[in-house]
Amino acid sequence: IGYLEALQAPNCRDCWDPIVEVTEKGIRTADGREEEYDLIVTATGFDASYLPPFQVTGRNGTTFEKLWGKEGGEPSAFFGAQVPEMPNFFIINGPNTPVGQGPLQPAMSWTCDYILRWVKKMNRHDIRTLEPKKEATDDYNVYSQEWLRRMVWAAPCRSWYKNGKTEGKITALYMGSCTHFKKAMEEIGGEHMDITWRSRNRFRCLGNATAETDKNGEGNLAPYWDEEPAWMNYAGRPGAEKEAVDGGHVV
Repeated sequence: IGYLEALQAPNCRDCWDPIVEVTEKGIRTADGREEEYDLIVTATGFDASYLPPFQVTGRNGTTFEKLWGKEGGEPSAFFGAQVPEMPNFFIINGPNTPVGQGPLQPAMSWTCDYILRWVKKMNRHDIRTLEPKKEATDDYNVYSQEWLRRMVWAAPCRSWYKNGKTEGKITALYMGSCTHFKKAMEEIGGEHMDITWRSRNRFRCLGNATAETDKNGEGNLAPYWDEEPAWMNYAGRPGAEKEAVDGGHVV
């Protein structure tokens, strides 16, 4: 029997009332009803608060408890991967990522690719700290919620997608498809970031003004001569003359 068929079976009843206690015979819910069971399986679901199980302190003593806990507001991040005032801190499967629109592993992999691109850039460009701008993060989340409120997940139903609430902000899901998320992560640029460098001049990363192949005169010192112009590639391609006669075009 399948999942949906099981929900329609005569010996199955869905109950959304909170559990008051586990009794000697079974479970008593807030509506006063007690059900008897031979076996109880507890499935606690997901921690929708997104609070890390360890203490993280950012700029000016900022913590995730202050940002997303009782002292702050709902969980929010920049494309689910970064948080303002938390420099050099990255998240996988953070708030508003594709956890319900398809397979989870590819979305995690794309986030890892995004993180590795920034780590490489920070290493090569002598970057000390990197964090998303607050205004960029706010804009992203406002835009996301405008789209999410039009979708089925915004219906009045208590869900971990809404941090365990019936109404309100959708904190778990990405605004679009998995493919859309992948494309977006590939296009994010430094204009949305607050960056500091390890030295007074951000271009210290240019080093001694030589490339790796320049060392001791080794390697290809003129790689640009190996690149054929586009018109040469076109002219040398089989059938090019006929294409030109027939009105073919170079794309």
